[in-house]
Amino acid sequence: MFFLLWVVNFLFAEPMTIVEEDYKEIDVYVTPIKIINYSEATDEHINNLAPYYYTESYWRNAKVINERGTYDPIAMHTSVRTLNKNTVEYVYNNCNYLLNARKCANQNNHFLLETTVTIDDYELVVNMVLYNPDMTIASMGSKSVRSDVNWIKQQQTNVKIRGNEIVIEQLPEQKPLEWIVYSHLFDNYIRQAAHGLWLGVKIQ
Repeated sequence: MFFLLWVVNFLFAEPMTIVEEDYKEIDVYVTPIKIINYSEATDEHINNLAPYYYTESYWRNAKVINERGTYDPIAMHTSVRTLNKNTVEYVYNNCNYLLNARKCANQNNHFLLETTVTIDDYELVVNMVLYNPDMTIASMGSKSVRSDVNWIKQQQTNVKIRGNEIVIEQLPEQKPLEWIVYSHLFDNYIRQAAHGLWLGVKIQ
C-alpha cells in the first residue's frame, strides 16, 4: 500500500525547480606601483605587484548593499577577480593598460586600483585609490612614515690656562647640524594601506 502511494507521488509530483541567482564577478585592475622619489638617501626597492597580492588577500573586507539597504560582506553576493599588467590582456585585449589604465578601465566598465608612493627626506607616503568604473573614487587607503630628525648642537668651547687659572671660553653658538634617520619603503606599508582601503569599500 505504501509502495503504491509512493509510486503515485513520484509519477505525478511537480518537478523541483532550482533557482540560480544572477552572478557577476567584479573585476579590478591593479596598476604597478608609481614611485615619486625626491630623496637621494631613501631607497625605493619594492615588489611592483605588492598591491595586487594584497588585493587578493583583502578584497573580502569589502561590503555590498543588500535589498534591506544595509551592507553585507561582498563574498555573500559575488567575488572579485583581480588583474595585473601580466594577466589583464587575457581578459581585456582591446586596450593598452600600461599606456592609459584609467581610460581602459572606464572603457571596459570595471574598477581600477592605483598605488602611488611619494618619498622625500622627511616623509614617505603610500596612497592607494580605488576608482569606480566611471572613474569616481570608491575608496582610499594610505600609510605615512616620517623620518627621524635630530638636531646636534654646535658650540665650540676653548679652554685656556692663565697662570694658575683655567679659563673656559664659550664661542657663539653655530647653526645646529641636522641628522636624519631616513624612512625606507617596506612591503608592510603597502599591506597596511591596502587593508585600510578594502575595509572602506562599500559597493552600491
